[in-house]
Amino acid sequence: MLFETHNKSRALKIALQLKDFIKKGERILDIGLGNGYVAKKIKEHYKVYMEGVDVIDYNETNIKNTIYDGLNLPFKDKSFDAVIILQTLHHCTYQIRVLKEAKRVSRKRIIIMEDIYNNLFEKMTTFLHDYISNKRKGIDCPYYFHNKAEWQAIFKKLRLKIVKETDTVSKYWLFKFNNVTYVLDAKQ
Repeated sequence: MLFETHNKSRALKIALQLKDFIKKGERILDIGLGNGYVAKKIKEHYKVYMEGVDVIDYNETNIKNTIYDGLNLPFKDKSFDAVIILQTLHHCTYQIRVLKEAKRVSRKRIIIMEDIYNNLFEKMTTFLHDYISNKRKGIDCPYYFHNKAEWQAIFKKLRLKIVKETDTVSKYWLFKFNNVTYVLDAKQ
């Protein structure tokens, strides 16, 4: 019950952060759908078509979720207006491949939200938070986090132009967690 309440309030907060980048009537793909709460909130708030993919199924909503191999998206080129990858890439062994596939299926933009850290203490608490949040669900936690400079280099390599970059800080008890949201132009 505690985790469910936390997950639902987190989902609303994340959905509201995307207000300038999700347009009514769009087709949105959520890579790493997870429990589906964020996708459901986005669907409700922005009146969009939402669909998700993930490597395991623990979706608790009515959002369509396709289980896939984590590498090859089962969709035609430019099938979606936007692709969202929220708090997911640090679980992906082949991040470049996931981003290339996101670019392939997106007509307009890719929205990425990832945790970052600025020092050793933040790194340790970020890893611990990821472990507590995910390991109990059987989600692999390889901790493939990057700092901003590393993300920017990855995007440049893939010719994904950063349209917007937003930093957010969340506090839980005594701990501070930093994350960054990138809106990337996928039209190139």
